[in-house]
Amino acid sequence: MTAKDIRYGVHEYFRYKRQCPLVSFERGVRYDSDRPDIQVMDKDRNLIEVEIKVSMSDFKADGKKRKWRHWELHPRRAPFQFYFAVSFTLGTRIMQEDLLPPRTGLLVVATSGSDPVWVQKNAPINREACILTVKEIQVMIRHQTGTLLSIMKENRKLRK
Repeated sequence: MTAKDIRYGVHEYFRYKRQCPLVSFERGVRYDSDRPDIQVMDKDRNLIEVEIKVSMSDFKADGKKRKWRHWELHPRRAPFQFYFAVSFTLGTRIMQEDLLPPRTGLLVVATSGSDPVWVQKNAPINREACILTVKEIQVMIRHQTGTLLSIMKENRKLRK
């Protein structure tokens, strides 16, 4: 399973199953954050971030990113929830070896089925997180437009 497969599955999960109004790819809405693979705004203007991981080494390397230390020091700037999104095989291994960092959840994406994305572990809620400002929402809207255009472009390539 590729990162693109996981990304589209997670996009559909948040947009249609959880009814989140904004979902964007690879754009940070807050200037002090890394560029997460997916950012989501829920109905209450909370920010949810998702990092896609396709291998164990990729998953373990995420622990070295500066965002973890920054979020520890500035919990108001951290997302309301944070998830890792992985394939079924990798998700099973992460859970068996108890490797999921604290304050994170796990989304598992399967290759088929009526519900191809499910929550393996709910992400804890960061009660100190700030809701998105109007300016941040405007930025996310621009990012979501770019996301939709990239999806349309990919679909066009597949039809040719």
